[in-house]
Amino acid sequence: MITPQPNGKFLWMRPRLSIYNFIGNLKREKGIRSWIKRKIGKPPVRLSDATPENVTLVIENRLFNFGYFNANATYEIKKNKKLAEIKYFIMPRVDYVIDSIAFPEKSDPINALIAGTREGTLIQQGESYELGILESELQRIEDVLKDSGYYYFDNNYLKFAADSASGDHQVNLRLFLKPDRPLNATRQMNIGNIIVHDEYTLEDYHPDTLHFDGITYLSSSYRTRPQIIIDQIFMRPGDRYSRSMHFRTLNHLTSLGIYKLVNANFIADSSESKLQPNLFLTLQQKNSLSAELNAVVRTTNYTGPGINLNWKNRNLFRGAEIFSMNFNGSFEFQIGADSINTSFELGLDAGLELPRVVPFKLKKLSPEFVPVTNIRIGTKMFRRVELYTLISSYAQFGYKWRQSTYINHDLNLIDVSFTRVGNETQAFRDYLEANPIVKRSFEEQFIVGIGYSFTYDNRLKNKINSIYLNPSVESAGSIVSLFYKTIKGKLEEPGDQYKLFGVPYSQFIKIRNEIRDYYKIGRNSLLVTRGIIGVGIPYGNSEVIPYIRQFFAGGTNDLRAFVSRTVGPGSYNPPVSNLGVDQTGDIKLAANVEYRFSFTRLLKGAFFLDAGNVWLKNDDPERPGGSFDWNRFYKEIAVGTGVGLRFDADFVVVRFDFAWPVFRPNLLPGERWVIKDFNPLSSNWRKENLLLNFAIGYPF
Repeated sequence: MITPQPNGKFLWMRPRLSIYNFIGNLKREKGIRSWIKRKIGKPPVRLSDATPENVTLVIENRLFNFGYFNANATYEIKKNKKLAEIKYFIMPRVDYVIDSIAFPEKSDPINALIAGTREGTLIQQGESYELGILESELQRIEDVLKDSGYYYFDNNYLKFAADSASGDHQVNLRLFLKPDRPLNATRQMNIGNIIVHDEYTLEDYHPDTLHFDGITYLSSSYRTRPQIIIDQIFMRPGDRYSRSMHFRTLNHLTSLGIYKLVNANFIADSSESKLQPNLFLTLQQKNSLSAELNAVVRTTNYTGPGINLNWKNRNLFRGAEIFSMNFNGSFEFQIGADSINTSFELGLDAGLELPRVVPFKLKKLSPEFVPVTNIRIGTKMFRRVELYTLISSYAQFGYKWRQSTYINHDLNLIDVSFTRVGNETQAFRDYLEANPIVKRSFEEQFIVGIGYSFTYDNRLKNKINSIYLNPSVESAGSIVSLFYKTIKGKLEEPGDQYKLFGVPYSQFIKIRNEIRDYYKIGRNSLLVTRGIIGVGIPYGNSEVIPYIRQFFAGGTNDLRAFVSRTVGPGSYNPPVSNLGVDQTGDIKLAANVEYRFSFTRLLKGAFFLDAGNVWLKNDDPERPGGSFDWNRFYKEIAVGTGVGLRFDADFVVVRFDFAWPVFRPNLLPGERWVIKDFNPLSSNWRKENLLLNFAIGYPF
């Protein structure tokens, strides 16, 4: 509202202005100096650029829109050498409140319909006058009319008359239709012949014609079964036009995932009482292959490449099914003084998404979007050279559906996995023998369970403050256990386990919740906070949660000052003899704060603070200090901080986060605040503390 804004400050400096002045005059418009001056530098904002007279008018107008009809704004200019300051003085006075609102008389069908919307009005007697609420009220009435067949109606054909002379700072509102509205704006329209142009293209489009359920269906090759498309159309000839059904049709067709473009064009027939919908559906490429390369580079000498390959077939069985195969692999090695530690991971999975609820017909499950049946199988292998190989195979069957633009549900009715450890070295066997609880988490076992995840994400609203919420729950072994107890009865000996196909199955419940808050500070800055809480409880057939389901801390998207899976549990400090086995736990707490700002449109920066840890639910004599205790857990929260540099090109974000520890809970009390040793100029300090996190995408 107040423009122009002064040159931005960082502490007491104006870095972008300094860069602009330092570059000076350019002999050429191209080159690196020109790019730095134009993209990173910022020219000085001069007093002559300001128009305070116009700004005061804008302020008064803005206050008027909020009910301050008698507001007054003035300004004053103060000059000090090369700097000038403009001060604005505002006198809002008393705001006006709504005394009454009158809707139109029921003189004809459209006025009767408008009058019938009064019960849902957004304008309340006694509330302050606010132009934004009046505009929202007009939009609400337009939505009702559009859903009732008034296709050509627009809220610009409605108007509020305001009378502020009737009382003490009170306003009487009267709503009416403008007399100069077009005739078709007040005419209810019905749906005529519906034409679907499937596989539409601007070039060489010579389709055949079929008729289904009153719908004309055009297609050149019938790559998709016509009935699949017809089922996503929520209009039929003779229906009254409804914008809700219009948008629902577009949402469902888009949600199928096989079209890159879905358009609807409504044309009035000669009688001007019917609309002929033309749906133009442009296919995506049926087969696609994508690849993603990444790399891990850490100052702890861990380094290595990674690759993800994805092949996707859209419309596998002509029913808009999406079949995908994913292969991922990564390789890491750490060069130490006496040895090279190496690990690699390989994964392969296949998934099939069906745009319906199989085997049921639940059309009301997600009325605005297409529900999806998800089937997935895969296997992963993680190899720690000189230690062990962990192989996990899994199969999943469940449903995903979108309740609204901001709410998603994910239900796994069947989630089965089988894990086993092989290629164990003698050193690793000795370590497990000395740590029986860790040994049980690595044992061969089945996981048979169900899971549910809820996601709320309103960032698309582009609000000042947005929320992301993702609670989830997983229950394993309960149904299998009930079956075995019913058939076989109780176990004979304490410590015995029920077995599935000769292998013990896991029984536990795991709950996790993540919440994020995105708060805009100005036009180009964002304060992001995140909190995570997770609890896993083994019971029944298990004394410990399987290794692959336990929580861990550290890494590029978690505690960035600590290598992944090296934090905790609790204040436990693993000896050198633990062979570098990952540190995991049954309970997790984490919190992150990140301030993001922009240097240029592509170059972003960040300051961040990360905190968190994992704990064990029960005491483990081999891992002292690892269990959760209400009296000391807050003293065992690892803390790290750092700065980030990000290249944000909208479609991809390349992130470099430099992080260092502030508080190490595994050290002795009194030595844990390692920030006191902060010395980035020391090569020894950098080697021991500084981590460079390279990643694709934002951490959260």
